[in-house]
Amino acid sequence: HYAAGNIKGVVWNQLKFAVRLYEIILEIEIKYTIANGYTRNIQFSRDFFSTINPQFYKLYMWLHRKSGDVQPSQQVTSVTSQVVFSAPNNNVLLQLQGNVVITPFAMLDFPSRIFDNEITFTTTSNVEYVVTITLNGNVVFQSTSAAGTRSFNNQVNEVANGGMTVSITSETSITFSNIDWEFNGYYQSSGQASGFSYTDNVFANSFPVTNDFDFLVSEQIPEMSVISFLTSLFKMFSLVAYVDQNDVIVIRPLEATDASNLTSTGNLSFYTNADLNGNDEPTNYNISSFIDTTKSAVNVALPYNEIVYGYEGTGSILAKQHNQLSGSNWGALSYSGAPTGTAGGVNFNASTEIYKVLIPFEHFKYERLIDVNNSADTEIQWGWSVNENQQPYIGKPLIFYAITRQLIDEDISLVMSATQAVPKSSYIQPSNSLFEQPAQSKININFNNEINEYTRTTDFTDTLFKVYHSEYIIDVFNTRRRITQVSAYLPLRILFDFELNDTFEINSQKYIINSITTNLQSGKSSMELLNKV
Repeated sequence: HYAAGNIKGVVWNQLKFAVRLYEIILEIEIKYTIANGYTRNIQFSRDFFSTINPQFYKLYMWLHRKSGDVQPSQQVTSVTSQVVFSAPNNNVLLQLQGNVVITPFAMLDFPSRIFDNEITFTTTSNVEYVVTITLNGNVVFQSTSAAGTRSFNNQVNEVANGGMTVSITSETSITFSNIDWEFNGYYQSSGQASGFSYTDNVFANSFPVTNDFDFLVSEQIPEMSVISFLTSLFKMFSLVAYVDQNDVIVIRPLEATDASNLTSTGNLSFYTNADLNGNDEPTNYNISSFIDTTKSAVNVALPYNEIVYGYEGTGSILAKQHNQLSGSNWGALSYSGAPTGTAGGVNFNASTEIYKVLIPFEHFKYERLIDVNNSADTEIQWGWSVNENQQPYIGKPLIFYAITRQLIDEDISLVMSATQAVPKSSYIQPSNSLFEQPAQSKININFNNEINEYTRTTDFTDTLFKVYHSEYIIDVFNTRRRITQVSAYLPLRILFDFELNDTFEINSQKYIINSITTNLQSGKSSMELLNKV
């Protein structure tokens, strides 16, 4: 608690920022484009990666790449500032949008070429610095480290459509009396041989690079590849994807949720494996007359005895203590079939192998603080990124739901210095559940139905397993499930049109497509089909 003359609270640099996962998706779409040199544009549908899908939109990633405080020397060894230029001198072709210099190709409807460009940094300081130039967000030039007045020319001879930025990185403060970026070139109208040359420049007078702390997302976001990030989301939410006729990557959960399930989750919407207009619903094809009846085989379908869902990162102190006390990883779930006597039964004749679905994210167990004076619950829930020895802990990239909480009975104080603490009447509460109370929503990102850290109840029943995995997995583990191997000569009207969510019907029995391989020379398709139970 904060009290005048009594400096208590949370030291400000013990806290770190977080970024919404949706923003990372947008950055992926911005980066991977034809304009940036890739073979195609990546664009995701907004079925699941959507601002109106709270299960995803309210998820954040903690910006925690290095252990320890937010501002120690091992985390911030240099300072980077982006140059702020003044308006172009001649304004012949160049334009400015904030710190971004819009290059000629973006401004013209006809061919143009920049023959050369030179940027000069003028300073009397002996502090070493590095210059970085980006084009459309991609680094096209980076200098070696040196000091004093310097000039760079002919670094980007052909400039494509888009914007260019200049950044300066140094270990300590440095001031430039002048930064001048001059472009010299020639352009001509389409279809005409004649043209004319031009000179234009942008400049910055008395530009400082200060060593004030600047929290840069690009330097603090956890190290994780794009494919690892997307794969983790696909595993978490059992997502499937395909490319539609507009070259958009359509992403939806595998399992459909009907309206009757919405009663347990408040007014939240779920997306299904059909789009919002009812398209992509499964089609049933009767292939009885096309089956090769000379050979078939029927076997037990389940290749595993048990499936385990969990997170790779459970090394933080509270998650570790949970494992030591309960014998199970925090948020993890093991499934080996429905209980005896229920639909599906227990599958005793399956393989002895265990299939593991481990998500390479960190999964914290949070803690609701109590008042040491009367043991009453406070309104504060926190997470602590240390190991069981209370040493700074990095772990995997941490994702969580962020709940904005207005404090009623207490304040949180941020300690800014040895003599200053600033009280706050609200804070961002990290959580594994979408909302604080189950009456609002029972959605959470545990696979198992754990005791909620804030309410200390098991009412948050809409786990990842229940909402996104259970329908398919329970069906797979059903003792009546069989896999049928058959061959067929399917007509082109089926081969060209069927999708993997469609069903095949043989002698009044419907089957789910597990796999299909077609020999285009013979026209024979070898299929593995799962009976619907």
